[in-house]
Amino acid sequence: MAKRISFSLVGQVLAWHFSNGKTAQINAAELSADIQHRAMLHGVKQKCADSMAIEHKQPDGSVRKPTDNEKFDAISGVISNLLAGQWSGTREATGGILFRAFEILKPGRFADVAEFQEWLAAEAKSREITVRQFVAKLETQPGKIKDTVDEIRAEAAGDEEIDADDLLESM
Repeated sequence: MAKRISFSLVGQVLAWHFSNGKTAQINAAELSADIQHRAMLHGVKQKCADSMAIEHKQPDGSVRKPTDNEKFDAISGVISNLLAGQWSGTREATGGILFRAFEILKPGRFADVAEFQEWLAAEAKSREITVRQFVAKLETQPGKIKDTVDEIRAEAAGDEEIDADDLLESM
């Protein structure tokens, strides 16, 4: 079994630590402005592309590739997060599972993910809580929304049983 390569980020120094004790690193501050800009754009492009790598396991074991609408929703969620100053965290809640649940429960209510996110923000603000708290409440409090979110998650998980306790013990 191959040994893992670990990664660290301290300040602007990116480092890859190899099992042979060697470390390769680069300080982003030492890069030219043009290379920093290209690296930034590459990272944004890759992050957006990664968000579209979603597949849906079917009951028969086959895998359904995402539709263009699903890919659009995924990338739109990431773009909205980045524009809001968030690197991660809310994409799945606001651009994925919860949005899909509302599409099932209230088809056509929202034109797109951006409109849904605006609605979430307004509802959270009216309750004087964060969007993250509002989303967590919608996804966990008993009712139609939670039930639909649970069904979507169960479908995504597939049929394979995983003993999480055994997994933790083996670490």
